[in-house]
Amino acid sequence: MKTILDLPPEIHPLIAEHLTRPQILSCILVCRSFHASFTACLWADVVVKPFIHQVEPSVIRANAHFDERLAYPAVVTEKHYTTVDCPRLRELRFYTYSGPFASMTDSTVRFDRTVGSEVHDSQGPINACKLHQVAELSPSQQKAHFARQHSHIRKLTFCHRNQELKEFWKVVGAEWKELEELDMAGVVDEDSVNTFWRVCSGYSGGRGSRGVRHLRFTGILFLGGDLAYLSTLSFERLESLAIVKYFWASEPYRYQMWPLALLERVLKTSRGLRRLEWHIPNIPFPVQIIQDALAEGCWPDLSELMMKDRTCSEEDMVEILELLSLQRLTALDVHGGRGSHEFGWLLFNCLREMQCFDHLRELDVGKCAGVSSMMAQEVLMECAHLVILEVPFVFVRDIVTASKPWGCLRLERLVVYIAKQDGDEAEWEERVFEQISRLRRMRILYLERYPYGVNGIKHLMTLNLRPLSLPSSAPIDINTVTNNSNSQDSDGNDIIKTTIRRGDGGRNSDNSVHKSGGIGCLSSLVQLQEFTFDDGQQRLGMEEAMWMTEHWQDLVCIRGTFKGVGEGDDVKRLKCLFAARGIKYFS
Repeated sequence: MKTILDLPPEIHPLIAEHLTRPQILSCILVCRSFHASFTACLWADVVVKPFIHQVEPSVIRANAHFDERLAYPAVVTEKHYTTVDCPRLRELRFYTYSGPFASMTDSTVRFDRTVGSEVHDSQGPINACKLHQVAELSPSQQKAHFARQHSHIRKLTFCHRNQELKEFWKVVGAEWKELEELDMAGVVDEDSVNTFWRVCSGYSGGRGSRGVRHLRFTGILFLGGDLAYLSTLSFERLESLAIVKYFWASEPYRYQMWPLALLERVLKTSRGLRRLEWHIPNIPFPVQIIQDALAEGCWPDLSELMMKDRTCSEEDMVEILELLSLQRLTALDVHGGRGSHEFGWLLFNCLREMQCFDHLRELDVGKCAGVSSMMAQEVLMECAHLVILEVPFVFVRDIVTASKPWGCLRLERLVVYIAKQDGDEAEWEERVFEQISRLRRMRILYLERYPYGVNGIKHLMTLNLRPLSLPSSAPIDINTVTNNSNSQDSDGNDIIKTTIRRGDGGRNSDNSVHKSGGIGCLSSLVQLQEFTFDDGQQRLGMEEAMWMTEHWQDLVCIRGTFKGVGEGDDVKRLKCLFAARGIKYFS
């Protein structure tokens, strides 16, 4: 009989895509063929963390032939740039965070925001003498040297705060012929502005650059430059443009208007734009410019619109959508106007009349207070191709009394507050859970009371996740052992070993909760990765937490307070339960 060991090595990378790093490490120890194939999967994505538990350049160099994605923090040694050569590297990310020091996650390194304050990691305070071994910010020459060695990169994410990067951007613009995606969230000084814009447009002095297809600016800051140069460039290969949360510079006003100048240039030179995202607090969305351009036939392929500007009226948004009637709108994200301009029936009727429900894949109207429960229910019934949906709320009564069940069986992300009203029948809740259980592709489920509120509606009750009756099995016994000697993970943190026992030997661990309804009806959501519930009116306890870890094997994050768990040792046991399964818990 054939076993998993008989699978061809070409299948191993496909398996590794669904495994965690500890699971891949276990596969490496199985046999020689597994060691060869899964080692490549382990080193395909490398994240170098700042200061503590940092991957040495020699280790990266030894496995460089596996590296396909590499992330560097703002603080690394010079050798990380000058001695590492990755021939298969396709994605490069320079990341950083606010404050004088950087950290990747709270579980690796934590630095105080005040300069000169004590620095801590998971093992305690760090001696300041360790910090002299790394540069606070890597010089432009080191980045330029690294860029010159890796001219085959296709995606660049840049979030460092270096201001003198003219040489780096020159190398990228002249030698990176395969660059297709640029995500920028850093600082561009005055000497580098023109060079940077040449990179964005794909212009390289006539040397045959393919051109950037996807541009995303998140908090980019220009310290100078001339907008006249931007008007000379072409973005003919651009397919998606995102300008999000622009931070103002203390420079002349003309430099702050670059988003409008860029958008106008893209309108004139790009015919293949498919996705547009605009979220800039202090620069209103240029409605008239967009309407005129669409009326003239610009952007015939535009099908994804993310317009998060509250200054735009619902009438203007509807007019834009009507101009897109010849295209198939597949994604829409709007935040709605203010006061009397809140998006609601006018926008909804436009989507219905344009028959957008037949091909919408993403719809986010969660921040539009004018969207009603009936609208949300109709979307859930009619949009069969939806993958992402965010709506403010939907009533249990509307779900149960609807003419047909939900048709969006492809949903992978659902954000909605499912609310009960006075007079709802008791058995209606279980019918709602049955609807949710049919969404077997669900990965992110957000059932919390929506933070943006429900206008004009009060005294709502939360859908009860707790089963009507708990199993009659013996209490759960969770024994936690922390080994401080040799048992550590790849980050150097102590591994928490948790042993879980049931008085019935686990015989009632499955069906007893399912039969009683509540969250037990959701055992079909086997791909669920993130779960958020409204803890205001819930009293979930250890039994429900245990059920989640047993049935949702891919779960990595839970948000909500388990009020059914007592204080002291009980809370520690709950945290140990989640930690043992690698689940992040936010109460």
